[in-house]
Amino acid sequence: MMRALLISGLLICGGVTPYTERGTVDFDTFLEALTGHGKWLPGGQELYVYEAKSGYVPMASGRWVYTDYGWYFQGDHPISALTDHYGSWECSEAGHWQWLPDEHWQPAMVEWRATDSHVGWRPSRMARDGMLVESESRRYGNPNEWIFLEKDKFRVPFTRQDVITGQEAEKLLEESASLIHVYVSWRAIDRPGPDPYELHGVSRPQVQDPAASQSSQMPGLADPELEAILAKLEEKKAQESGGATPKADPQAMGPTGNGEGHKPEIVDPSKEPKKLPVFTIMNLQERNAPLPEDARPNDFFVFRPTLHQDFDGIQKRVELYLRPGSRIANREEVDRVLQAGTLIIDGSTPNPNFPAGSQPPPR
Repeated sequence: MMRALLISGLLICGGVTPYTERGTVDFDTFLEALTGHGKWLPGGQELYVYEAKSGYVPMASGRWVYTDYGWYFQGDHPISALTDHYGSWECSEAGHWQWLPDEHWQPAMVEWRATDSHVGWRPSRMARDGMLVESESRRYGNPNEWIFLEKDKFRVPFTRQDVITGQEAEKLLEESASLIHVYVSWRAIDRPGPDPYELHGVSRPQVQDPAASQSSQMPGLADPELEAILAKLEEKKAQESGGATPKADPQAMGPTGNGEGHKPEIVDPSKEPKKLPVFTIMNLQERNAPLPEDARPNDFFVFRPTLHQDFDGIQKRVELYLRPGSRIANREEVDRVLQAGTLIIDGSTPNPNFPAGSQPPPR
């Protein structure tokens, strides 16, 4: 039976036709989703910021999920799917969290730190490549912006009552150190955040030695020659380690001496090594799109569209949203220019009430 966790991402257990295309939407989709959960305010430098309702702390209630993009925050607040993955949060001097939107998506806009007993993160401003862009004094100067959680609770959903924030986080911040881990796919990759292998109690895969893989594909060698070379390498390796080279049992190898006819041992699945659960991020085309019925295990469905607007375009959409009268006036101005049938080339707006060649002089 398919089970889904419907918050800012959707965990599906079952099999899926890949939803690989992100889709593109207008920022008005975001404006609609944010309505009723906060308010837009002038943020200085002619920018608008979104201030959440009093008492709201971003990324303080939900769960952390490890994906092919790294750690993804799955918040349980209606605005989390958008505000925690686009733009950046900042705590104002009055203690209110304010969000500055932009067009770039990230799995988690945070900086990570940790102590022996707690994992900590701070909603942070990041470049498109995921690098932190704020100064150290800005990142560590206000402990109110940091969130800490006991390591034992990190793998499961947590609530606002489970985390440590505000001035109580100051001591943990002073004791903390930067937090990164190595994720192994076909190569080792440095990623921010706690080590998922340690948290899940699984062994980290070994990166294959390129020299070993090349030796097994040496051209021009028949199988016996290749086996002889590999046997010598194994013998030399055993001698260097002070051990003896294990010898194969001819009877176990079967009549041909190459393993044919050998009956493999049945392996107990419960004794097989555990693997790290890594979810694959898939894309929903709409915020309330239906889930696929043929979902695969470990698929993680997220609404993360690209936007038609860049940063400046987003700010313009917010301004028009807050001043609907200006949108109407702008539309009427465009219609008037189109009806006049002339272009603006001298800085004045064509006036259809004047015949061609008798436009009033520019002001």
